[in-house]
Amino acid sequence: LIKYAGDLDTIALVSGDGDFYDLLIYLKNKGVKVEVYGVEMSTALDLKRTADLYVPIDSNWLLQQ
Repeated sequence: LIKYAGDLDTIALVSGDGDFYDLLIYLKNKGVKVEVYGVEMSTALDLKRTADLYVPIDSNWLLQQ
């Protein structure tokens, strides 16, 4: 993502891991729109606050069998 940041419009991060926070800051500073999709209780607050769009993954996203 860092290598191609200048060519990106939007990225979707499907993770709640706060280790991605610095990457999100870097991408936003390069003008990339950042969307974060993560499980509500497991997504770092910094990711939720930093993302242009945060979408919680809940039971509606899960395959029902």
